[in-house]
Amino acid sequence: MSRQISSKAILLLTLALLVAVVLYVMAASRAQMNKPMPKATLQHEKASVSTTTVNVGQYQANIIGHGEMKARYQLSLTAYVSGRIDSLSTDFEAGQLVKAGTLLAKIEDSDYRAALAKAKYDLESAKQALLEAEREQAQAEIEWQSSGLDGEPDSELVLHKPQVATAKAAVDQAAATLRSAQKDLEQSRITAPFDAVIVSRDIAPGSFVQSGTAIGTLYSASRLEAEIPLSAQQWQNLPTTSNINTTPLPALITDVETGARWSGHVLRTEGHLDSSTRQRALVVTVESPMAQSPRLIPGTFIKASIQGRPVDGLWELPSSALSQRGKIWYIDTNSLLASFDATPVFSVGNKLYLTPPAHLANNAQQVLTHPLSSYTEGMAAQPQESDHE
Repeated sequence: MSRQISSKAILLLTLALLVAVVLYVMAASRAQMNKPMPKATLQHEKASVSTTTVNVGQYQANIIGHGEMKARYQLSLTAYVSGRIDSLSTDFEAGQLVKAGTLLAKIEDSDYRAALAKAKYDLESAKQALLEAEREQAQAEIEWQSSGLDGEPDSELVLHKPQVATAKAAVDQAAATLRSAQKDLEQSRITAPFDAVIVSRDIAPGSFVQSGTAIGTLYSASRLEAEIPLSAQQWQNLPTTSNINTTPLPALITDVETGARWSGHVLRTEGHLDSSTRQRALVVTVESPMAQSPRLIPGTFIKASIQGRPVDGLWELPSSALSQRGKIWYIDTNSLLASFDATPVFSVGNKLYLTPPAHLANNAQQVLTHPLSSYTEGMAAQPQESDHE
């Protein structure tokens, strides 16, 4: 009997212990759930950035474009008459600079001299025939008046009028033939039509040429020109664009490869848009390019810099301030990083000039001079003023 009581007591005690454990666990869980969550400690990483303080101002626009210098005239020199090349000038070599009228080559001219002599003879013969016809006309008029007949004869042949007209026409024809023979003889001497640089020579002594045969290629040396395509914004930055064709506008010409510089000016503006670039071009020129030091030669790829009009409301920034994604980064009123998309109005050297957003234009702003691609909007910043001059 006592053993049965003992077993029951143990069972009851065990159940009581389990109930107590369950109740404790439930109470502990409830207490944990009601416990307030700890506040996360926010840590802002501050980026140390180089900045410059900027205000809007007025700056002189500078228009920069690129193009290839080309000769005003590019001539494929051809023979005017046929014949064998009798001699060549030592100046007729690629790269040589020649003056207008310089003899380049000579075609064997004996046939043309003979033709000229014959033309002179024919002209003198025609003049003699005209004199004879005029004398016969005068004699016929005397005879007609002596005949006592009234009025005019039935035929003009009686007074020799057609004969004189024919003789005069023969003189005119002979004179024209003489001029042609003289021109042919002159054209047997091939000369430079203008001051030029020899690009190529296509003949040799003994070559036989016909009228129209290529002799060589010449580029004029008096001036070089380059078409400079400009965007719509650049056209707006030009001063008094309507007067460019009449008022010379200075231009600084720089060799892109060597950095050599020459003084030039805007010559004219194109009156159409390029079909591929959809841009309009102006033409810059350099006078007497071959006489300058160093020489400016055709084919040089150049940068043209033209001073434009004053523009208001611009920021002046170092070129490094424009990020690779075309953004300008600045520090807002909460000392956080912010940015905006920017397109420079123009640039001069290592500086660029742009129009800031309206909400930033009224007060001085701290702009980053060397923004990194890792910067994000809202990042805390620690500015450090830098000297960007």
